[in-house]
Amino acid sequence: MTSGTAHTLYNLGYQTVDLVLSADGIYVDNRPMNQTKLVVHKGLNNQLNFHVRNRDRVKQNLSTKTLYATVINPNTSKRVLFKPLTLVSGGTTGEARLDLVTGDIQDLSPGLYQIAISESADSGATQSPLYANQNDRIVTDLEIKSSLEYEPSPTQTASVFTQTASVGVDGIDSFATSSLYGNQDKNYRHSGHTIALYMTDFVGTVKIQGSALASAPTQDTDWYDINAQGDIGNPAIPYTTATSGVDPFNFTINTNWIRVIFDQTSGTLDKVLLRN
Repeated sequence: MTSGTAHTLYNLGYQTVDLVLSADGIYVDNRPMNQTKLVVHKGLNNQLNFHVRNRDRVKQNLSTKTLYATVINPNTSKRVLFKPLTLVSGGTTGEARLDLVTGDIQDLSPGLYQIAISESADSGATQSPLYANQNDRIVTDLEIKSSLEYEPSPTQTASVFTQTASVGVDGIDSFATSSLYGNQDKNYRHSGHTIALYMTDFVGTVKIQGSALASAPTQDTDWYDINAQGDIGNPAIPYTTATSGVDPFNFTINTNWIRVIFDQTSGTLDKVLLRN
């Protein structure tokens, strides 16, 4: 989802004063050209379009120039973002675009900022201001909103394992984690999950299981196997030699609950981390 805004800038060149002759006398023409502030939203990709014109409002050729955006926190006078713009149609139409991905403003607090656009013909070695209006104002108000911002679900940790009622491979007892949340908080269509197994000299077999029940399952029969190795392989993940470290798996499934169950021959399965 992208939020787009268009904005006009002026290449005023040398500072001059426009005098307008009227029946009431002569007055200075310094009327503002942009009446509204720019608004971007955290949690989304935002696009700001800028049209660069001269004092006669004629669009300027930008093909030999590079435009840069500088965002400043007015409370601290510190620059919080500096990024080049993308020229639209190679700059021949006088239009440039500032693409803000979610990471560009992720760490910025919601509130009012100021944005200034500069032009350069030597890749930023020297820069000249572009004016936000014909009163020599080079900054434009920029508001960062967080109405659509979301916080990722925290990583779930399981380090206590309970013996199950089922008997595992070759008569070895099985142990399982508690019920971990699946897609209950963020039921995205992709339903992606990442699970990490932390092991110390572990030898045995591990399975990842899911349950679609509305409440946490209480019976082993409430669970079904998830093939974290892909649709072709066996759902059971074998560790035939002593394995230490972290073994991660990515899998896609829309389920309310997830757990890990394992048969342990030797070594230890220390903990399980789940992101979804």
